Amino acid sequence: MSLRPERPRAHHYEFAHRQLPQILLRPDVDLVGLATAGRLVRALEGGWAAAGARLPADHRLDCDGLDAELTGHGPGRILLIIPPPAEHSPEAHFIAVAPCAPASERRYFTLERAHGLDGQVRTMVGEWRSGTHVNLGYGPEPEPGAFLHAVRRHLETGP
Repeated sequence: MSLRPERPRAHHYEFAHRQLPQILLRPDVDLVGLATAGRLVRALEGGWAAAGARLPADHRLDCDGLDAELTGHGPGRILLIIPPPAEHSPEAHFIAVAPCAPASERRYFTLERAHGLDGQVRTMVGEWRSGTHVNLGYGPEPEPGAFLHAVRRHLETGP
């Protein structure tokens, strides 16, 4: 088994690791309003298309599987984004923005495909803070509930 690093697909990486953090962490973006008005998935699809438009045609991917849901209630709400399936490290299996409000306290988490030191496929929890990626360690299985549990644990312990 090779320990040579994989290369992520540019479209998937740009969307989850570059474009979305810049947009969803902006205080003028009303995540709850977009979600409750039923416009969030359409906005994400537009963002996916925009990320692909900057790439050569043979690097563009379909947005099959792209979805989002608002979980929880009140100040504990978390926006869960499900991008198209991750195939390479460090593509994101899931993205979470929490808390949704107030916007000034939002944090942006990813559950990424990764490889352990033994070469086995694993997951890694990451966070984007002020344009910098922070590795928060190995993560749970790529299952939405397990990821949301990990996000809540990181929210409780602080940045």
